[in-house]
Amino acid sequence: MKKIGVALSILILLAVLPVLAQEQSVDGAYACLNSQIANKTSESLSLEEAIFSTLALGSKSKLTDKIENEAGENCWPSSGCTIKDTAQALIAYDEINKATGDIESYLLTKNASANELTWYLQIDIEDHSTSTCNIKYDERDYQVQVQEDMTLSGGAGACLSLSSSGYWLQVSRNCHDKEFQISCDKSFITSLLYQKTGSDTIYVSSDTHSSAASGTNVETINSQCFKTSSTCNYEGSLWATIALQQTGYNVDNFLPYLLAFSEDYRDLFPASFLYIITSADDQYTEITNSQKQDGYWEAPGTEYNRFYDTALGLLSLQGTSSQEVETAKNYLLTIQTPEGCWNNNNIRDTAFLLYGGWGEKTIFSDEPDQSALGCVESGYYCEGPFACTDSGGEILNNLDCEGLQACCTVAPIIETCSELNGEVCAFGETCSGSTSPSSDGTCCLGICQTVQTQTECEINEGLCKSSCSSGEEESFYECEFISEVCCLEGEDKGGGGLWIWIIILVILIAIVVLGIIYKDKIKMWWRKRKSKDKGSSQGPPRGLPRGPPRRPSMGIPQRRPPIRRPPMMRYPAGSSSNKELDETLRKLKEMSE
Repeated sequence: MKKIGVALSILILLAVLPVLAQEQSVDGAYACLNSQIANKTSESLSLEEAIFSTLALGSKSKLTDKIENEAGENCWPSSGCTIKDTAQALIAYDEINKATGDIESYLLTKNASANELTWYLQIDIEDHSTSTCNIKYDERDYQVQVQEDMTLSGGAGACLSLSSSGYWLQVSRNCHDKEFQISCDKSFITSLLYQKTGSDTIYVSSDTHSSAASGTNVETINSQCFKTSSTCNYEGSLWATIALQQTGYNVDNFLPYLLAFSEDYRDLFPASFLYIITSADDQYTEITNSQKQDGYWEAPGTEYNRFYDTALGLLSLQGTSSQEVETAKNYLLTIQTPEGCWNNNNIRDTAFLLYGGWGEKTIFSDEPDQSALGCVESGYYCEGPFACTDSGGEILNNLDCEGLQACCTVAPIIETCSELNGEVCAFGETCSGSTSPSSDGTCCLGICQTVQTQTECEINEGLCKSSCSSGEEESFYECEFISEVCCLEGEDKGGGGLWIWIIILVILIAIVVLGIIYKDKIKMWWRKRKSKDKGSSQGPPRGLPRGPPRRPSMGIPQRRPPIRRPPMMRYPAGSSSNKELDETLRKLKEMSE
């Protein structure tokens, strides 16, 4: 039993060592961020650095002083308020439980109608038969006919005209604020569709309405964005929407604009924001499929950099079982600076990565006990706000979750990948179709394919970084990005890294365990070996070997042949000593199986 206990202890230790090493690296990143902030004055910190560091470290006087000093009238920065900066400040204040009501009010004054979209009214008859429908607006009634193929005919006034396809009624831009009442002589369904002008993509509104024959459905267009001028601000609208959703507002009216214009702003990685807002599978697919092979994210023509975009990717997937999260974390822990930060000790990027990947850590906070009561500890569930309400749950704003998740009264419904009729792709594979979150991880609903693309640096077992670490050598192999260099492990590592020592320790522990378990057998074998060696060396030599045949003498006096040292005695292959050794090894093998 003692041997089994020792073996189990060793196995547990071997499992824990990699986790401890990862935790050490993460703790080092938080400590590095705290150190970088300590080396700066409040005045020398940027507003972005103060906001994202507050998200990662909690309330620190140097950070909150900077944010407060930069404030205008409930907006940021005072030199010229922007929607993005104000929304980010709102998220930071909400994270440390400061009052946010005035900031929310400011943002709500900046919302406006998004008139850049084309809207359509769709009417479907449930049994796909012909029907006559009445549409009422501006106190007037209009008749339209629905054919078996669901095409429409008839006039619906100045606000509604037949679309080019004939399946929908296009809503005039001058009528986006009107209410449309629809009634048909058979059971029917109505919904609103929209698209960005000039785009081929049609989006269906999340709200559909159904009624029995002679019932009435009411459809109104609600499409908003955030503006500081005459046009919508897309990036500001992304941040303001998740900030207001975080503080308990219904943000459905902002989705049409954000979804329809996402194609024009791919450099901002909009899918990460949209998945936080909607928990939709198509956004999840875009996030997981856009992860680079190394494990990071970088939007096409990104407005920022791969560190910022990776933080967005991690933030959006918080609370999921996505293996892309672990892949990204493992990648990040291999490219830390010697001090433990990222991107040449960049404060904003390091703070955002920590907040997105590992959440807030208040150990360095001036007020570590000021966080709200935990959601999970109170018996509830952390999940996306949209997913919570969609499953019939209620959001509890007084209970805290990591990142931008909401505390929900009902457990999230997460199916297994097999229930979704998909498969979880193995490491080194990518999904060729759509993906969906599952309890097993990212579930591929298409086909898992082996990833073939590798940089020249990766093919030669190198790692692309902004700069090489101690113990690495810069090589001439090409990387994907011009700003990166290829780093190879140097011949002299000066004592090696933490993993080398872990491997050595594991080997030594394994040897010691084997010695403890089989110590009696080893002692017995060693004693027999020594006794046989002594016995074989006591007898006299068997005599000199016969020399080669000699030629007849040719009149030369005979000489005594020189005495040669007898050769070393060799045991035959079947000696008793080796038989005992083989028998002992055989028994050791049987005991270990």
